[in-house]
Amino acid sequence: MEKEEMMTRTQAEAAREQSDVQKVPPERIWGQIIVLGITGGVGAGKSTILTALHEQYGALIIECDEVGRALQQKGAACYEPMRQLFGDGILFPDGTIDRKAVARLIYTDTQKREALSRIVHPAVKAEVRRQLEVFDRQSAAGSSCPYKSQEASEDRAACQSGGQSMSAPGLMAAGQSDRTPDPQREKAGNVRPGKRRALAVVEAALLIDDHYEELCDEIWYIHTDDEKRRVRLRESRHYSDERITRMFEAQRSDTSFRCHTQLTIDNTDDFVQNTFRQLKEGLQSHFPELFL
Repeated sequence: MEKEEMMTRTQAEAAREQSDVQKVPPERIWGQIIVLGITGGVGAGKSTILTALHEQYGALIIECDEVGRALQQKGAACYEPMRQLFGDGILFPDGTIDRKAVARLIYTDTQKREALSRIVHPAVKAEVRRQLEVFDRQSAAGSSCPYKSQEASEDRAACQSGGQSMSAPGLMAAGQSDRTPDPQREKAGNVRPGKRRALAVVEAALLIDDHYEELCDEIWYIHTDDEKRRVRLRESRHYSDERITRMFEAQRSDTSFRCHTQLTIDNTDDFVQNTFRQLKEGLQSHFPELFL
């Protein structure tokens, strides 16, 4: 009996050790930062999540739509290829691109729409990667705010001169922790003893399609029931039901989003604190390095 009890205890200890090992964060993509991707359908309330991540957790926010808009400015990476694809008819008198004119041209022309995607999507991804590299270097240097060092300031100036921009910069200050460092976690997750990582967030509806898992440690899906999304889009953007239906049909299904992401945040409830609670629990369990 004692032998059986001893074996049971040994098995239980082994199970606990295995459980502890499973909780160790995997090796991260970046040296000093955590990169979280946020995706979801139109009207899901992703902006609410981004605001919370920036204001409550000091995250650097990179919105791919804003990056793409900046890259279409005169002199930026996408400007000339788009002018060659569509002609000067998409230009305002001052030479800037009329995005509504582009939207009209690609609405019924699948080939032009695909050609535009081949121009814009790789350029946006390259710029996002560049911004993350700068942020990672800043964090390695111990800066408490991105683009404060001479190198980063020059980098940002060069970006702006090309019509590109960084959206909503904000960095969680790195601080010393009173907790005893966990060597196992540090080895598995490349976490510096006593120092937490900074958080960067990349948001786009097409993170999955454009393979942003190459840049993001995880991608999270923001889910909202379809009817709630319809109400939000009608009230905030004054879209017709017909237009909303077309938009829904053009995007991934709820099942597909869930299959290709690591966590789902349900943002259907009007009581936003429920969303914030899910967000906090997700960050604590998936990225403990943020709280060292």
